[in-house]
Amino acid sequence: MARLPGRLQSPRTIFRRAGPLCMGTVESLIHEWKSLMTLLVESRENFVVASNVLYFLIERQSGELSRALMELVTNSIDGGATRVDVLLPRSGTGFEVIDNGAGFKDAEEVRAYYKHFAFVHTGDQYAKRRQFGFFGVGRGQIWQWASTRYITNHMEIDTDVKVSGLDFTLREYSTVLHAGCRIVGTFYEPQTPLSLQATVRELGKWARFIECPIYVNGELVTQSRSDIAWSQEDEVAHYQFNSDASLLVYNMGMFVCALPAGKFGTGGVILSKVPLALDMGRTQPQAAVCPVWRTIQSRVRALHRSAAFSSKSLSDAQRTAIINGLLAGELTLAEVWDKPLFVTIKGRGLTVDSLVSGQRFTIANNDHRVLADILHGKDGLTVLADKTVEQWGLRRSVAANEPAGALKKILLSLASPLVDSPLSGRVSRLRAESFAELKDTYTGDQRALTEEETSPAARLVLAAVERCLNSPPGAPTERLRRLVPGVSKTAAAWTDGHSTIFLTDTILERAWRGEWGLRELYRILVHEYGHTTSSESEHVHGPEFYQAFHDFMIHNAQSEIHFVRRWCRVCCDLAGTKRFARLRPPKWVSEFRGVPVDDTTDTESATTPACDA
Repeated sequence: MARLPGRLQSPRTIFRRAGPLCMGTVESLIHEWKSLMTLLVESRENFVVASNVLYFLIERQSGELSRALMELVTNSIDGGATRVDVLLPRSGTGFEVIDNGAGFKDAEEVRAYYKHFAFVHTGDQYAKRRQFGFFGVGRGQIWQWASTRYITNHMEIDTDVKVSGLDFTLREYSTVLHAGCRIVGTFYEPQTPLSLQATVRELGKWARFIECPIYVNGELVTQSRSDIAWSQEDEVAHYQFNSDASLLVYNMGMFVCALPAGKFGTGGVILSKVPLALDMGRTQPQAAVCPVWRTIQSRVRALHRSAAFSSKSLSDAQRTAIINGLLAGELTLAEVWDKPLFVTIKGRGLTVDSLVSGQRFTIANNDHRVLADILHGKDGLTVLADKTVEQWGLRRSVAANEPAGALKKILLSLASPLVDSPLSGRVSRLRAESFAELKDTYTGDQRALTEEETSPAARLVLAAVERCLNSPPGAPTERLRRLVPGVSKTAAAWTDGHSTIFLTDTILERAWRGEWGLRELYRILVHEYGHTTSSESEHVHGPEFYQAFHDFMIHNAQSEIHFVRRWCRVCCDLAGTKRFARLRPPKWVSEFRGVPVDDTTDTESATTPACDA
C-alpha cells in the first residue's frame, strides 16, 4: 500500500481519510504509522520525595486526637510495655502517656528509630515483638496537636514542630529519669471539657480488646477477650455475629474500622489474632496485600451466604450482601431467584419473579410514607421502599422519579444475553408507575358524616367530649376546635389545622364501648391539636411534633384520667335529655361514674388506623 502523502499522520487522520475499511486494512495502517516513529532517548529515573512530605505525614495522617494518642500507646506496647497509662487532666492543657516498656536504650537508638521516618522494622531485634508498628510514621500524628517531651531511661527528647520545625533536642543524663518511656505533651490549643470527654470515650473504643492493660485517667479501658461470647474462632480471628448495623474490625485488639453489615450480611465483631496489613492511617485492612484479611473475608462471606440461603426471609444486611454478590458476579440469578431481594413500603420481601409477574409497582420514600401506606395494595399496586433500589446501587431520587427505568436497569443488569436466565424475555412484563403521578391523582377517602349518617351513640360521644373539654388538650393557648364525625378507611382522625377536627365513626364507636376506647380518643385529640396545618392529605410528622406529643403525655398523665371522669358524668347527664332520651349509657359508664379512676388501660385488642392520613 502506498503511503499517504504529506506529513506524518495520526491514526485518527488516517481513519478519516481512508474511509470505511476492513479491520485488516485498519491494522495495517496503524502498523505503518508506528513504523515511522524513531526512538530517540530511553532513560531510567527515580521518584523524588518533596521536602515538605514530613509535614504531610504529621498533619494529614489522622484528624482525631484519640487516634494520635493511640499511636503512642501502641508504640509503648511494641516497646514491651505490660501496662500503659494515659492521663488527660481536666485543665485540657496537656497529656501524659506512661509505660514500663524498654523505651530508647541509648542515643544511637534515638537516631535510628526516632529521627528517621518510614524506617523498616523487619530484620532488626525489635521486629519480633512488634504487633502494631510497620511504617515508622505514626508518632508524628501527635505533633499536629502538641509539643512533646519524651523522658526515656536516661534521656529527654523535645519536639516542637511549630517552633523548631523538623529539629528536635536530645539530652543525655548520667542517671535514669524514667525506666521505660514517659511522654509529656503540651497542647497548642487547650482542649475543651467536651472534647476531652470524647477523647476519653474514643480511647476506650480504639483499645477495647488490646491484651496489654491500658488505663485512661486511672480507669481500665481494655476488655478481656474471654468476657465475650464469640460465635466462632479459628486460627486467624475471633468472630461474634449479631444483627448490629456494623461489623467492627479489630487488629490484634485495636479498633480499625466499622464495616456496613451489608458487606458480608452480618453485624458484630471481627478480632484478628495475627496482624492485619492496614493503610497508613490504620483505618482499613488492605486486602490486596493482606492474605489474612482475604481469608477472614472469604470465611465470613461464605458462612453468612450459607445462612441467608437456608432462610426464607432476609435481613437488610443479608439482602445487601446477596445483591453485592450478584452485581460482582459471585452469584448467579438462578441461585437467588426465590430470595426476597426487594422490599415493599410495609417491609415485606419480594422476589425478582414477582417484579415480572405483571403486577403494578411504584417506588416511594419515607417523605411520602403516609400516602404510600394508603396506596399500597389499592387496585393491585405494590409500593416498593426506595431503600431497596439503593441497595442495588441506584440513587433514591432517580428511583422515585423514574421507577420504571430504575427497575428495568436492575433487571437488565441481571439478565445476561449470553446466559440462559430466568429473566429471559420477561423484563418487558414489568409494570412500574411514577409515584409523583399517583400522588397527584389521589383524591383521598375521607369525608364528613351528616347527622343522619351518624349513629346516636357516636353523636352522644361527640357531644359529651365537647361539653367536658375546657381547653384544647396539648394546646392550652389555642381555641377549641369543632368536632365533626367522619369516615375513612385509612385514618382515625384529621384536622384542617385551625377550626375543625374530624373523628371517624370507628373511633367514636370504640369510645362508646369501653374506657380503653375513650382514652384512645383523648390521645387522638392531643395528636390532632398538635397539627397547626391541615392533616387532611399527605404530611410528615417531624421530630418536634413527636417531642411535643411525648412531653404532653408524660407530664399531663392526670389530665387523661380527669377527662374520662368528666366525660362519664356528662354522658350520663346528656342521656337524660330530650335529644338522647332513648339512649342509655353503656354499663361501664354507669359503673365508672363517681368511682375513683383506676389508671389502667383495658387491653382489649383492636386495630386502629393511623391518627391521620
